[in-house]
Amino acid sequence: MKLILENWRQYLTEASNPLERLRGHLISLHELYEAEDYDKLMEIMESPTELQKMMQMIGDADEHLTGKRLPEDQYKNSAQEVLQAQNEVMHLADGGYSRLTVSYLQPPHLWVDEGVSSPKVVERFKLSFRCNGNYL
Repeated sequence: MKLILENWRQYLTEASNPLERLRGHLISLHELYEAEDYDKLMEIMESPTELQKMMQMIGDADEHLTGKRLPEDQYKNSAQEVLQAQNEVMHLADGGYSRLTVSYLQPPHLWVDEGVSSPKVVERFKLSFRCNGNYL
């Protein structure tokens, strides 16, 4: 368990963009779920610090994708839903057309609705996870 948390902290420090950082955090929560460490998950789910962190990360991802950011408190409901193990469909700051789904239970943990999202958001999303010509 300690190794998982250390790897997660290192990944968050090294991740090059907000989507990678958010996805890394979601993966770490998923690993706790898979390890059946429900006590730690409950501690995280109920933590005001974790809520603030998730709000910040979601806002950073929104800004990365759209170039815009909503007031921080508008990310609170999305952050709470994610921490409560629900798949949260966020309407992004580009006027609500683009949608990002965030989930720690369901890999790949982040995805955009390419049917309704703006082409700019879809392209930024894809570029954020490109690695050696492939998508992660």
